[in-house]
Amino acid sequence: MDRRKTIKVIASLGALTLLPSIDLINTSQKSNIHFVGLGGGGCNALEYIYRKGIKALYTCVTSPERQHLPSDINFILFDSSEKYFLSKNWYCEKLILPTEIEAVFKNNCYYYMLVGLGGYTGTMLINKLYPYLKARDKEFTIICSYPFRFEGKKRMEIANTKTKDIQNSVYFMSFKLEDLREMYGDMTLKEAFKKADEQYYKNFTQIS
Repeated sequence: MDRRKTIKVIASLGALTLLPSIDLINTSQKSNIHFVGLGGGGCNALEYIYRKGIKALYTCVTSPERQHLPSDINFILFDSSEKYFLSKNWYCEKLILPTEIEAVFKNNCYYYMLVGLGGYTGTMLINKLYPYLKARDKEFTIICSYPFRFEGKKRMEIANTKTKDIQNSVYFMSFKLEDLREMYGDMTLKEAFKKADEQYYKNFTQIS
C-alpha cells in the first residue's frame, strides 16, 4: 500500500476523534462503566476488552451459549433466527426486548455497546435499544463495525440500511472493517477479526 492511501485509511479509522460528540461522551471520570456486546462480533470485542483488565461490568448477548466465559461476564442467550426473520424481510418491529436485556440497563452506568453490524442479532438489538435508552435518559455510546467485503452483500446491505436512523447520532460511532484490510494487507480470517477486536478497544480508549 502506498503512503498516501495508508494515511487516508488511518484518517478514516481515527475520524471519531474529530466528532463534536466527544465532549458529551467523555467518561474519564466515570467509575460505573458497563460494556454490552451484542451479537457475535460485539461479544468477541467485549471479550478482548475484558482481557485488558478494565474495571467494569460486562454483559454478552448472543447465541449460541459461550460456556468458556468467566463468571464475571454476564451472559444472555438471545436467538434472533426464525422468530423474527423470514427470507429477506426484516421483522425487527416484532421484537420485544426480553426482560433479561431490559434489566441490564436499570443501573446508572455509562454503557458502551459493541456491535458488529450486518449480523441479525447485533443490528436488530441496537435498533431497539437506541430509542429505548434515549427515552430513559441513559448515558451510552454505540461502537459499531461495518462488515468486511468478503462477508457478503447481504450483511453489508443490512449494516447500511438498518442503522440509517442512528448513523448521525452523537451516540453512534463506527469504523469499517474493510479499512483494516487496506491498512494491514492480506490477513487470515483469524487475523482479520483479531484486528477488528483491537480497533474496538482503540475506539474506546480514544473517548474514555
